[in-house]
Amino acid sequence: MTAPARRVRRALSVVLIASLAGFGAIAATSAAQAVPAAPIIQGPLDDTQGFFSISVEPAPHPLEQTVNVYYRNVAVGVDTLGCTVVVPANTPAGDIFPCDVTVPPGAYGFYSAFAIATDTDGDSAPSNTLSSLRYGGAADPGSIVLATPLNGPGDPIDYFSEGGAVTVTGQGPALSSIELYGYPLSLGPGAEQYLGGSSVDLSGNFSIPASVPTFGDWEVRVLATDIEGTSIDEPLGGTYISLRVFPATPTVAVTPLEGALEVSVTGVSPLTVGAALTIDAYTGGMDVRPCPASWDGTLGSPSAVGPVATCTLTSIPPGVHQLDAVHWAGAVAGPIREAAVYIPGTPTLTVDVIPGGAIYSGTFDRFTTALTASGTQILENQIEVLDSIGDIRCFSAVDPVTGAWSCWTPEPAGDETFVAVARSNGFADDPNTVGSLDAYYGGVSAQSVPALVTIPASIVPQPPTMTYRLGAASIDVEASGLPNSAVAVRLYQVEDIPGEPYQYGSPVDECGLPEPVDGVGFPLGLAPTAPSFVDNCSFTGLAPGIWNVFSSQYLYFEASDNRDHYVLIPNAPTLNATVADNRRIAASGQGTPGYRVLVREVGGSAGCTATVASSGAWSCSVTAAPGQVSLRAQQQSQGFMATPPMGFGSVESFDGYSAFTAPAAVVVPPRPATTPEPLTWTLNGYNGEPLTPGQVLDLSAEGLPPQTVVDVEIQSTPQFLGSTTADDLGAMALSVTIPLDLTPGDHTLVATATPPGSEPSVVSIPVEVVSEAPDSAPEPEATQQDGADGLAASGAGSGATDRSDPAAPSILTDSIPTIQRVLSEPWVAAASGGLALAILLLVAFPAELLNSTLSRNTGRLGRWVVALEDRADRVTEWFARVSRTRALAAALLVGVTSLIFGFVDPQYGLDPVSARSTLSLAIGLFAITYVAAWITGAIASRVWNVETKISLEPVALLFAIVGVIVARLLEFSPGFLIGLVIGLDLVSRVGSAVRARVVVLNTGVVVSLALGAWVGYSALSAGSTSETGWFELLIHDALVATTAEGLTAALASLLPLGFLAGHDVFRHSKPLWGGTFIVVAALFSLIVLPTAQGATASVEDMTFWIIVMAGFAVVTLAIWAVLHFTGQRESDDEAAEQPLETVR
Repeated sequence: MTAPARRVRRALSVVLIASLAGFGAIAATSAAQAVPAAPIIQGPLDDTQGFFSISVEPAPHPLEQTVNVYYRNVAVGVDTLGCTVVVPANTPAGDIFPCDVTVPPGAYGFYSAFAIATDTDGDSAPSNTLSSLRYGGAADPGSIVLATPLNGPGDPIDYFSEGGAVTVTGQGPALSSIELYGYPLSLGPGAEQYLGGSSVDLSGNFSIPASVPTFGDWEVRVLATDIEGTSIDEPLGGTYISLRVFPATPTVAVTPLEGALEVSVTGVSPLTVGAALTIDAYTGGMDVRPCPASWDGTLGSPSAVGPVATCTLTSIPPGVHQLDAVHWAGAVAGPIREAAVYIPGTPTLTVDVIPGGAIYSGTFDRFTTALTASGTQILENQIEVLDSIGDIRCFSAVDPVTGAWSCWTPEPAGDETFVAVARSNGFADDPNTVGSLDAYYGGVSAQSVPALVTIPASIVPQPPTMTYRLGAASIDVEASGLPNSAVAVRLYQVEDIPGEPYQYGSPVDECGLPEPVDGVGFPLGLAPTAPSFVDNCSFTGLAPGIWNVFSSQYLYFEASDNRDHYVLIPNAPTLNATVADNRRIAASGQGTPGYRVLVREVGGSAGCTATVASSGAWSCSVTAAPGQVSLRAQQQSQGFMATPPMGFGSVESFDGYSAFTAPAAVVVPPRPATTPEPLTWTLNGYNGEPLTPGQVLDLSAEGLPPQTVVDVEIQSTPQFLGSTTADDLGAMALSVTIPLDLTPGDHTLVATATPPGSEPSVVSIPVEVVSEAPDSAPEPEATQQDGADGLAASGAGSGATDRSDPAAPSILTDSIPTIQRVLSEPWVAAASGGLALAILLLVAFPAELLNSTLSRNTGRLGRWVVALEDRADRVTEWFARVSRTRALAAALLVGVTSLIFGFVDPQYGLDPVSARSTLSLAIGLFAITYVAAWITGAIASRVWNVETKISLEPVALLFAIVGVIVARLLEFSPGFLIGLVIGLDLVSRVGSAVRARVVVLNTGVVVSLALGAWVGYSALSAGSTSETGWFELLIHDALVATTAEGLTAALASLLPLGFLAGHDVFRHSKPLWGGTFIVVAALFSLIVLPTAQGATASVEDMTFWIIVMAGFAVVTLAIWAVLHFTGQRESDDEAAEQPLETVR
């Protein structure tokens, strides 16, 4: 090596050594100034004293360092300095320094710890963390405090368990484990076993879920082991706590049957179970029904059946009962499970059959008293109707107040049997009553009495009958269906778009039955019997256009086809109104061509109509009263034909009316003054006979304007006789007296009628006044012709009757009072009642005495009575043979009887008036005999199923002749027209009750026809004028004849004589006969008798007829006395002549 090379190498060595020395110095200086490294700590995880011994391993450090150990309660989250260690400088690695951390006593829980080393230069990083430190309670004697159930009273302690589960609670060492051990007392300590375990929480509380394999007596203890592994028992010293585990209540399933219960009690194997039903337990009942039946129902005698017992308890009466269920473990009974059972009362059932179905109804007893006593309530009782196979046909809720129920259902035609049961819904505890039970069971009642019915076949009804009243933009509807049906009417507004089918939408309005919820049948809750007639259905305010009235009918469970009717409501026309020169109102305007326009006066009756021209114009004129007149117009469509898209039913179209226009007012000038026409009227009351001074005339008139003033005087030298005013019916009556100083000779009776606001009208009647009545003249009272002659005493001033005139009045004309006349003299109606009683006492009763006496004297009178009856039968048979047909025979009898009746008129003869009287009498007689008999027979056949035939009684012509003779003697018109020539025979054999009913029915028909004729006669009289024609007088006289003949025949037939129909009623029921007789007699007295003595009735008339009836009674009683007493003596004589009879 050369020297330079060695020199360079040495120089480089020096430089290297210097560099190393410099770096060493720098490194030593840096080490002296660094912070300590993080220490490492270790320690125990669990402690029961609150003292943790932490081992600190510091990192080697040249300087002295201080290590601080911190702890944290995890639940609190706050770091707290626990202890400090001073570590000398340059402490070798691996040296351990102890550091004790003490936490607050009793602050049990989970903790963590870490450490930080500090020197003069600062703090190290944190050490590792000890995160599983536990501070728990120590297992010391007395650290276990037992709670339920082991602190309970008794030895053993009773415990009721569900399935053997036992839960033990108490307090023990915090964070320790806790366990329950035990053994069955019957097996001894050697059979001890683990029953369950848990842990103690930080607060020291525990709950051990355990389970015993068998029920019965157990010996148990609790074992606690703290976190350091130390254990302690409770109780101490190897002793146990006695625990008797009872079974809990069994489960119960109840199935309600009809008046019975199916009960199933389920317990825990191998325990036994039982249930007991106490009838009416809440109201003192003692009847116990055990389940199973082998058990006696007492707790002290365990059931031998288990763990399941099932039975059916039958014949349970209605009410609220108690059902108890219990478990037994051997002889040990568990707690009782209490429940309430409600058995509803049996409902009543009524079945009303209807076409295609039935309506069910009845009543139900809720047993409210039993519900109150048991503290229970029932929300609803439901009635179910079952058929013969047990299917539910319908059900109904029960009215909570009345207990009534009803439902209905369609049924197939035929025989079926139905029953009803009640089912409870919502049986539960009453919240208003203190206390509650474990369960509540609602039951089913026993079945009602079966109802066997025959269901008729259903009927498909026709659509309802529709009637419309079309008004201003309105449709009034009447719809009628079959009885017990329901009619539905719905209104649709039709949208008519050209080229498209009608659009309907939803109904705008409806009447009757609402829209059914199921399309066919009745909506729920609506009775199936209403409404079958709808008459309050009015659709108003209809807009212009087409309206559809859609109707149908439901008859129970069947629906008819529909009626699809359409009404066109047109637009209202325009209206202009002006007054023309002739005071008529010219109405005009615009409308729809071809339509009809109607113009009406607002608040009046004036109006006119017009057809709208093709140009759309219309016009007409109105005649109205002077003054301001308001008119309005409406338009009616013409020829409307609806074109619905398809057939929804029977389609019809109607032309409707538009709304009215606004009123148009005009003023009509007054008319020129005109002279009113004189009044034409008739004065009644003068018969054409000569008058005498002092004679009283009873004048009357009808058909006058109300409040007309009538003044009467006699001329030639005028003397005022009296004045009166017509009543509201236009009738007047006035009695005047011929002056005593009136000179005999010819005079004029003048009556002046002055209606309100009109001119007077004068009626003049020539009269003759004589000084005394001629011998041939009738007494003044007997003026039977006053009404007839009064017809001629009109404004024309004519006098006596000309019988050659066909239109002259007859004896029948006005011979009975009109309704107006009776109403104008109310006292006559009262007097008729008295006359009816007089007829009953003076005619009917004496006639019955005579009839009974004649019956008892048939032996004495038998020959001639039998002979008379035989001849009458022969006449009847001969008449039937000759006439061949019943109709011809009846016509002949009516004709002959009418001829006989005609002789009531003293002037009866061959003249037109007599012919009209005979025809009138025949018409009336035919009506009250043949027609009345036919009507009676038809009604009797339909109501009582009695067969009848019309009989001919020609012998009854004797009654007609006698009646005419008596009427002529008494000068009585229209006379005693007793026409019993046609009667009614009963072909069927019937009892006296039915025979009496038929007689009363026939009397009622005859009286009804007579009263109907009287009403017609009164109406015709009120409207008659002086120009009375022959035909009008024929009708007038026929109505009088029907009234007089009908009431006379009815009264005569009711007399209790053996050969008259009234005797059948009298024998059957005297009250019925008396009531019928009094009514007919009163009508006869009111209508027929008062006219015997003049145009109006008076007290003298009543006295006259009472005298006549008294005379009849005297004669009848005299005949009765002769027959009675002579018949008694002859009976005694006959008895004396009879030989004695020996009785052996």
